[in-house]
Amino acid sequence: MQRFANSRFAALAVLALLTVLWGYNWVVVKIALEYAGPFQFLAWRMGLASLVLFGMARLLGLPLAMPHPKKTLLLGLVQTTLYGSLMTWALVRGGAGKVAILTFTMPFWMIILAWLFLGEKVRGRQWPIVFLALAGMTLILEPWQLKSDLFSNLLAVGGGLCWAISVLQIKKIHLHSQRQLFALTAWQMAIGSIGLIALAFLFPSHPTQWQPVFILTLMYSVVIAAALGWIMWFFILQRLPANISSLGTLAIPVVAAFSAWLQLHEVPTHVELAGIFLVCVALAGLAVTTETSREKKIRYRQFNIDEQDVNSR
Repeated sequence: MQRFANSRFAALAVLALLTVLWGYNWVVVKIALEYAGPFQFLAWRMGLASLVLFGMARLLGLPLAMPHPKKTLLLGLVQTTLYGSLMTWALVRGGAGKVAILTFTMPFWMIILAWLFLGEKVRGRQWPIVFLALAGMTLILEPWQLKSDLFSNLLAVGGGLCWAISVLQIKKIHLHSQRQLFALTAWQMAIGSIGLIALAFLFPSHPTQWQPVFILTLMYSVVIAAALGWIMWFFILQRLPANISSLGTLAIPVVAAFSAWLQLHEVPTHVELAGIFLVCVALAGLAVTTETSREKKIRYRQFNIDEQDVNSR
């Protein structure tokens, strides 16, 4: 049993399950927003998720100290408060499938931001991928039509940009080991939740309806998507190469789009389907770009981990 748990097949099975769980969570959040305001629901979700993560870290014997308090504070405001608000607000006004696809344009914003602020040049083979993604986003947004969900789409794209900014912030936070990632995640969620609570008071909505459906959706987002999802993600990262893990996450917005199609009857137009296809192809093309040996050394040096030690876990 232990040999199976440490096998590559087990990690791939967990990755497939995680993709379904995280992809379907976009539909779950969309349903939950029928019973609560966006900021109110997000404050409950992230606040409870941070408490669950702290409890899990305690049970697993992981470090709980906040790494780099000032940087963690800023990360919480950008990743949890700002990104979470834009993403959830977009779901209020738009379809779960399109919002998920547009939010997952984060890697392309990451390429541009890393080029501008980190001096990481865009390699020749990445330019066609970027232009392909931009073409796909244009087809999804359809700026030539004054559509009611255009604002929602722009919010989702803004959410992807904020996500990319938070990735840049994480790159600037030096962690001594991957074990500290759990504490970093929990702390930034807790800090961001404070900002969300403030937004919930500043922009009051209708009272939260504590119906069984809302309680189930909240439990799914907190326990399954957040707590269990993070355990599964760390399990995957310890047993699979980074490029394979990244490839698996590409299916998340696809699962979200088809789940919304089946359950919420959000049928995309032919133009939107073409745009979704182009974005997915571009994401796949970006993910299959494997790390060079130099990039691997930099990544492992950042966490002060020996590659052999990681592969032996």
